[in-house]
Amino acid sequence: MIIQFPNEDFLYRLFPVEKNNREQLVEAIQSYFQKNSIEPKIEITDRFITITFDSESWGEDQKAYRQLVYLSEKGQFKQAKHLALQLIQKSPNVSEYHRILGQIYFEEGNHEDAINCFIDALRWDPENESALLLMGNLFSRYKNDTETAIDYYEQVLKHKPEDYLAMNNVGWNLFLAGKIGEGKKYLSRAIQVKPDFPNSHYALALVADKEGDFKNCFEKALDAVRFNPKKDELYKNSLKLAEDSAKKWIENNQLERLFEDYLALLKKESGTEIRIEADGTIQTPAKIEYAEIHFRDFHLVKYRSTHLGVEHQILHELLHLHLALEARTKGKNHLLFSTPSMKEEFLRSMERTQSLLRQSGVSRDTIQEYILSIFDGINQQIFNTPIDLFIEDRIYQDFLEIRPYQYLSMSAMIEEGILSTTQPEYTRMIPPELVSASKVLNLVMAQHFRELFGRDFVADHKPKKHELALAEKMYAEYLKIRTLKPEGLEYSLVRNWANDLHLENLAQLIPESEYKREPKPASSDEIGLALSESERKIQEEKMVQFLKEHKDQEINAKVSIQMMNALAYYTPLPKSSVKAIAIEFATLGMNGIDPMKEGYSITSIPNKQFSGYEVLAYYYVSWAIALPEHLAELQMPFVKEYELAREFFRVK
Repeated sequence: MIIQFPNEDFLYRLFPVEKNNREQLVEAIQSYFQKNSIEPKIEITDRFITITFDSESWGEDQKAYRQLVYLSEKGQFKQAKHLALQLIQKSPNVSEYHRILGQIYFEEGNHEDAINCFIDALRWDPENESALLLMGNLFSRYKNDTETAIDYYEQVLKHKPEDYLAMNNVGWNLFLAGKIGEGKKYLSRAIQVKPDFPNSHYALALVADKEGDFKNCFEKALDAVRFNPKKDELYKNSLKLAEDSAKKWIENNQLERLFEDYLALLKKESGTEIRIEADGTIQTPAKIEYAEIHFRDFHLVKYRSTHLGVEHQILHELLHLHLALEARTKGKNHLLFSTPSMKEEFLRSMERTQSLLRQSGVSRDTIQEYILSIFDGINQQIFNTPIDLFIEDRIYQDFLEIRPYQYLSMSAMIEEGILSTTQPEYTRMIPPELVSASKVLNLVMAQHFRELFGRDFVADHKPKKHELALAEKMYAEYLKIRTLKPEGLEYSLVRNWANDLHLENLAQLIPESEYKREPKPASSDEIGLALSESERKIQEEKMVQFLKEHKDQEINAKVSIQMMNALAYYTPLPKSSVKAIAIEFATLGMNGIDPMKEGYSITSIPNKQFSGYEVLAYYYVSWAIALPEHLAELQMPFVKEYELAREFFRVK
């Protein structure tokens, strides 16, 4: 048997004698190996010390070795130690027998005996990687001796230059010793060899945190999450570090410049001013109101300042505008539109919910407002989810500086979605099929978030098997078209997914060109849209007299009078402008219209306050003129009132 040691300083850790004293070294070597009544032959050169001796009487017992490993792994240390000592007595030349015995002592906390056993293992095999690593771990964790620990780790690297575990351990211990730069080199080398080793990513994240590089800390911590399927303590620590570093990044950076540049780009492309304003009344973290839809000469982004990472939500809404502009250039932009009949059908489908709320003493108006908020919410979720996937991809790829904001913001929204579809206090009043549909859409976003950041929220949604299967199918559809330029392509997913979830009857996806609004005149006076107050009173008096002449008919006089005013207002307008007004009234009507209430207004008819009856009249007439094919869907019982108003308008 031949054992060869490199003639270098590390040898004196195995045989602790005076350095470079060959006589003492030879005596120590002879003393150790002679205890087995074998006289070693020692040869010393400048590079190596070679030990040769006869060991034919020694042999490895494979069956007993397997039993030793089994007992050790099962924690049956008493039996394992007894067997290890027997094997060492029989064959002291087997390095692994010593190493396993040392590891048993290590697990028991008997560190001195563990060190002696590891030294024995290394004297018989100086390249025993496990013994070298365990010695390094022991000195770093329990002896607080970083220098000695690194000596042992570096021996592993000399024998196995690509050993990522050793590299990681050396780097970690250098970091703990305050030698951050040196530790970083070893940790980086470990990742080069083993890119998916989470421990090295986590250690580098801590290094970055120490250096004040919070963005890099955030990214490395998420890499540690991404590459750790165990969800163990390291996983939890990595998540916390990612969140903490993202918050530190936000606290130490301002993104006004980013928004300035991007706003300038969008303003140039849209030809329209863009404003950003805080609004604590909105239900979502942020929302965009398009100039064309809200009758303004500017686009408006509103945001809720209390939302974590709200800067990301602002950017998200700007990307909504950007995608709409891209789709518009190809004539493929679409709007989501719900007819009154769709809303009424939804209200009828929620009768159980209405009944439960009435039994709890909730007022009719509050019940209707609550149900319509559910209606709006599920429609917005259907419309936005596919588009949001494209938007979050762009933010992740094109806005690197905002990734920490994106992570915090999306995490918060996903967690809100989990609560809204899993907690009884949120779901008990909502039909199960709607809860399930919302959960499926949330699962699609969770899959996307997992792809972007590595964190997996899917199981937290507690999905049923069919819900998860449908979400995976939908996400696969998105992945199939993601690489294509999406100009309007995202709307195909909106349609497909609404059908998959059986929610296609809640809204219509309509090409924007059908509702494109023509520019409004500078003032209504320029085209004589409004009657003067005296003219209006004269017309109303004539209408009252006209109604008396038709008193045998069952009609609502208030509605007929206001319909006459509406006809006078709309007649000079182009049909496209009346259509735009009709759509805005429909939007207003989604929240319900109380005939007895005052103070309604729409931006299409500026400087005008409507009573409830006026809204109903103007609403009905606008649809009768601009969208007659959909008039019956309003389900307003004003056919006679409108016919009388039209007749009066013709003969007045």
